[in-house]
Amino acid sequence: MMTIRTTTLAVCTVLCHVGVLTAQGQTRFIRFLDGDAPTRLNVLNELKRAGPATLDLNDLKLTLQASLKDSAAEVRRHGCYVVYGRALRVSSDTALQRGAVPASFGAEQQMLVSLSSDVEAGLADEVTAVREACVSAISALGMEGPYGPQRHLGTATAKILVHRYDVEPDGAIRGALIHGLARGRVDDVALVRSALLRALQDANGYARQMARIGVGEYRLTEAIPNLIAGLDDALASTRLDSARALAQIGSAARAHVDVVKQRLRDERDPVVRTELQRAVVALSANAR
Repeated sequence: MMTIRTTTLAVCTVLCHVGVLTAQGQTRFIRFLDGDAPTRLNVLNELKRAGPATLDLNDLKLTLQASLKDSAAEVRRHGCYVVYGRALRVSSDTALQRGAVPASFGAEQQMLVSLSSDVEAGLADEVTAVREACVSAISALGMEGPYGPQRHLGTATAKILVHRYDVEPDGAIRGALIHGLARGRVDDVALVRSALLRALQDANGYARQMARIGVGEYRLTEAIPNLIAGLDDALASTRLDSARALAQIGSAARAHVDVVKQRLRDERDPVVRTELQRAVVALSANAR
């Protein structure tokens, strides 16, 4: 690790000499390279909160690249979450809601996307917490299209998440991977169909929950038998997710409307009942 830091410090010196880094950038990056793990974490926290006026993109890129390859797992994990947080920061910006994307965001987003290969490498990290952070980061970096509700998960990123789901040993991370697919609105449904259907049978409850959300979002009719069975589950959350997904699938599941009506009569949870009522209406559409 010392050799890596020494080499990177030499690169930093050259960059500073030719004026690539600002004075503040020099301070943050050198502090990261020379500091112990707590200091490196503090630098990452500064970068996480930094606004355009106090942010140097070269400084940010070099520091994040170093953090993603750091010897300390907590630094690697935190580096991924800084990537994640900065990639998503504009989604809640009031200017974005008015359709006005800050001018600085395009350049920063382009720089963050250039870190995708470094983040992807972290998906195979030996430390579970680092892999989990990398899933969040790669999912955020993979969003494409105009900023706003129409943004979707790119095909290349969806393929990465599907592949990692097949080889990931940790159940919670498998759930995070399915969450990325379920919420990402991938254009190529065939790409995610198999993973979502397999995840309905995952040993991890979170992965199954995300799969139920996903099959509803993509209206996968192959999942109907599983969702009908889910209406009898002991967990109210499972019954709720199953009812909601059936409502999204709608009239394609109309053959099961009588079963859903019976579950509505038997259901005692008021929140689940509301979703079952929606499901009955959706399944009954065009049934006559």
